[in-house]
Amino acid sequence: MENFNLIPIENEGKRVLTTAQLAEAYETNAKTITDNFGNNRKRYIEGKHFYCLTGNELKAFKSESENFGFAPNLNKLYLWTEKGALLHAKSLNTDKAWEVYDFLVENYFRVQEIKQLSPIEMIATIANNAVEIEKRQKTLEIRQQAIEEKTEKVLDVFTAPVDTAWHKAIINQFKKICHDNHLNYGTTLGSLYNELENKVHCNLDSRQRNKKKRMKAAGHTSALIDKETKKIVLIEENDALRVAFEDIFRKFRIRYINNEVME
Repeated sequence: MENFNLIPIENEGKRVLTTAQLAEAYETNAKTITDNFGNNRKRYIEGKHFYCLTGNELKAFKSESENFGFAPNLNKLYLWTEKGALLHAKSLNTDKAWEVYDFLVENYFRVQEIKQLSPIEMIATIANNAVEIEKRQKTLEIRQQAIEEKTEKVLDVFTAPVDTAWHKAIINQFKKICHDNHLNYGTTLGSLYNELENKVHCNLDSRQRNKKKRMKAAGHTSALIDKETKKIVLIEENDALRVAFEDIFRKFRIRYINNEVME
């Protein structure tokens, strides 16, 4: 957009664009702009989205804008406002149109508004902006503090209550996170198990099958076998798996705590 340049045009004290200028900026043609306008005419409001100059009004405008080289026999001229340019960007709906629209707002339409401010108005605008920036900064600081406070609590999440197994403490916290964030319990837990397997190159399914075989051969009941071969229990029994899973779960929990704070 560095080489993008437009000769400013004003109507009733506001910056506008001709159909030709808008078409060139959006890298299309005047017919497309005109067709979009015709197909969506009910959305456009004269005086808000565009001006249509005819008769003496057009004649006066042409005399003030001789450097644009309007045709002598031109009897109607459409001028598009900032909001009109937005409607055309929506109709075209291309990356280029949206990129150019953002550029026009910041470097064409709004520049003129700033220049019209009196010195006192400019000072007031700068002061208001400074206050707004300070408010936003304060909000960000409060959010960051909340995140840090909750994160500190997470760091000690693996200290299970007395008489509560590590795997039960983990699952209880995991269930709460899933419930509070509308997550599918089985799918989400499975993704954490997959992450663990990729991280430490293990196969929980294989470990689960092997333990079931050993317990069955030892004569344990089906209920006990199902209870003692849950993947979270297998992880608890192995120090390396346990440490790795704690790291994965800690990051998972912090991520959703941070989401809660940002909301």
